[in-house]
Amino acid sequence: MNNELFKAIERIKDNDATLKVLNLAYNNIGDEGAKALAEALKVNSTLKKLDLWGNKIGDEGAIALAESLKVNTTLTLLNLFHNNIGDEGLNAIKDVARMKADRIFYPYRSSCPSCINKKNY
Repeated sequence: MNNELFKAIERIKDNDATLKVLNLAYNNIGDEGAKALAEALKVNSTLKKLDLWGNKIGDEGAIALAESLKVNTTLTLLNLFHNNIGDEGLNAIKDVARMKADRIFYPYRSSCPSCINKKNY
């Protein structure tokens, strides 16, 4: 886990009130980093927007993030554009998007660029 990701996870876990938007684009966090972020998101009540664009996140990471979104009450936007998410991960994100229609999740796949949100799933 790189230092930037480690610091971000600590701030998320600590519910840092100044942390509303977090851009971790192109940090190569992969599935393991996504799983660590997912655990932190389960206890966070401050973060509203999370950008994970281009982080080599696959199905495993997407599924972990989807599980965390089931309990997280504050994240309103998640950008997963340009990752390695396949059908299994995409379906997990879609299921959460259906449950939380007031949120917007962008689980783009490089092979199938489509937006999943309250208007389009």
